[in-house]
Amino acid sequence: MDLEHNKIISLISAFLVGFLSLLTQVFLFREMITTLRSNELVLALLFFFWLTIHAIGTVTVSRFLKLIHNLIIFVLLVPLSFYWIKFLGVMLQSTQGQLWNMSKIFLLIFLSLAPFTLISGGLFSNICKYAEKTGINLTPIYILDAFGAVAGGILSLFLIGSLSSSLVIVITASVVMLLLFFIIRRKSRFIVLVLAILLAGFAFRATESSRQLERLLWSGYQLESYNSKYGKIQLLQREGERYLYESGTLVASSTDTLSIEAFVHTSMLIHPDPENVLLVGGLLEGSINEVLKHNPASITYLELDPMILKIAKKHFPRAEEVLTESNVNFILADTRFWIKRTADHFDVIMLSLPNPNAGVMNRFYTREFFEEVRKKLDVDGVFTFRLSVGANYLSTQEQMMTASIMNSMKAVFVNTQIYYSESNLIIMGSDENNLDWTAEDFLDAVERRGVSTWYFRGNNLYYSLEPFRQVSAREMIESRLPETSPNLDFSPIAYFFALQDWTKISGGGNFLQKLDDLKAFHWFLFVFMIFLLVNLLNVYIFGRKFGILVLVVVGGFGGIVTELIVLYLFQAVFGYLYWLVGFLTSVHMLGHVVGPMLYKVIKSRFSFRKWSLCWIGFVLLMLFIFNFTGLYQHLGYASGIAVFFGLQLFAGLLTGMLFPMGVRWMANNLPFTKNKGGLIYGLDCLGAGIGSFLAGLCFIPLFGVTGSIFAWLVLVVFAFPFFI
Repeated sequence: MDLEHNKIISLISAFLVGFLSLLTQVFLFREMITTLRSNELVLALLFFFWLTIHAIGTVTVSRFLKLIHNLIIFVLLVPLSFYWIKFLGVMLQSTQGQLWNMSKIFLLIFLSLAPFTLISGGLFSNICKYAEKTGINLTPIYILDAFGAVAGGILSLFLIGSLSSSLVIVITASVVMLLLFFIIRRKSRFIVLVLAILLAGFAFRATESSRQLERLLWSGYQLESYNSKYGKIQLLQREGERYLYESGTLVASSTDTLSIEAFVHTSMLIHPDPENVLLVGGLLEGSINEVLKHNPASITYLELDPMILKIAKKHFPRAEEVLTESNVNFILADTRFWIKRTADHFDVIMLSLPNPNAGVMNRFYTREFFEEVRKKLDVDGVFTFRLSVGANYLSTQEQMMTASIMNSMKAVFVNTQIYYSESNLIIMGSDENNLDWTAEDFLDAVERRGVSTWYFRGNNLYYSLEPFRQVSAREMIESRLPETSPNLDFSPIAYFFALQDWTKISGGGNFLQKLDDLKAFHWFLFVFMIFLLVNLLNVYIFGRKFGILVLVVVGGFGGIVTELIVLYLFQAVFGYLYWLVGFLTSVHMLGHVVGPMLYKVIKSRFSFRKWSLCWIGFVLLMLFIFNFTGLYQHLGYASGIAVFFGLQLFAGLLTGMLFPMGVRWMANNLPFTKNKGGLIYGLDCLGAGIGSFLAGLCFIPLFGVTGSIFAWLVLVVFAFPFFI
């Protein structure tokens, strides 16, 4: 009876750990991104600290805490971590709205994640130790942990936009506490029941207490928060001014009328008779209002998040005016997904989006996207977008970022031009129209068309488009064109330059520039030397006992790198489709469930050697699909999605097989090692932490997709002879 009870405790605990860990990760990362007003670098740091501290926890915490105490602390830390993040944000923030200093970003992420990730890592290790003592196989523990992560990931897809993060976390934690009440031994039930009741009672105050902490972050402003599945939205109001932040990024300001006038009228006046206009972004600043002054026959406005339209109607009067206009058609869709599939054509297409400082935004500034846009323009159509830069000076990083995008524009459009207006670079492309206008040309066009403007006129226009200012900016960018490669889906170099600019402003120095200065050969030589050193230690110091453990780290590294590459490519090819992207992530974790099950069937004839060969074959398949043949470009919608889901599942499967393979190897070669499951799991997490950091920060933006896949191939090939 005790053995059966212990087995139930182990299995249910493993599921709950996976479930709560993934669910908590989703909501905590959402809060961290909102607090830090972050980008791809911060996201890479979040994954790095989460996984590496988690790995440290697997080999340390279980030495000091028993399973039941570890489990109770873990559940309590689920809601407490959420408020701990906001408290630290209030304590460490220096100036409201200012970019966070890089050292404070590191400190905030470490202090925020360390308690929960240490305890959660130790908890999995404790469950494995508990299972080993009672003679329970460790593979079902790992499978249920992974299955719990799948369940938590899928549940988060349904809850993330409908309930506040704090409420979801507190309610979930209280429910889990109640479940623990029924599975643990009687002597601890009273404590668990009391804690569950306290958590359930706190749920009624969770949302309000969370809002109070947020108000401290933005003291002096009237704050309203909205939950959308695409990101957390914060509306700040003070003295009639309104600022809208989405996932920590400023996306709209009611005071930004000067730049929106310059952008819209410069774009519209270049075309002799703009009848059909496609507009992306700028609704809250009044972009549609300005376009309507040119009397177009129709305006199509694309918006991904329906919550933005609701906020516009309630809080932004200029935007509310146009929501009911008969010739304005609002479409809720991902821009890239919709443009690729629409049969409509336009005279003018305008893009008013944030700079490409992340992979998800970079896809709107690549040659492939420009080619899709060009197909939707009429013969004399004009495509324009803007980049936010310094008002009076372009930094080296801004010049390089713009030059890489201009190289992509020049590869697609016959005519291109740049206008430096206020703190914006307005970039244009057209095959027929002359884009080289002066301030006098624009003033004449304004008068002929009878457009009424507040700023885009007279001396303001002469100052904004002053010839020396325009020539200087264009010459700076032209001089950078030979130094930069085009910005591509498979080589998103523009977002690497944007990250360089961000790190320099936030006090991070030039370390990304130093990474850029290193050649690919230096990277591969560095990796080779590391493997050589580790292998020499393994052979001559440890007698070939630990080579397989290094391979576990390599497997964790490759699993996360593959997952991130597939996710990035999916969004570039198909657009940001919320449900599919969410399920694509869950499918990778499903592979962690299927992998150990498959290994159980084939373990007698499957070795680390064959596992490595499978990885090499898989990476070659990815190169074949995405690089050598361009096969992905010829796939239909359904077949393309099937290919991406299949790649994610197989990558997760190979990574999931590592756990039972590693545990079995340790049982045969290091039988006296304690906590075999925790050690293998920790090494896997360590590799994944390093891989997530390098993939988001270096591999994808610096090497491109092809280089990243090739780097992973070289890594496996290096590991194959050294450690097997």
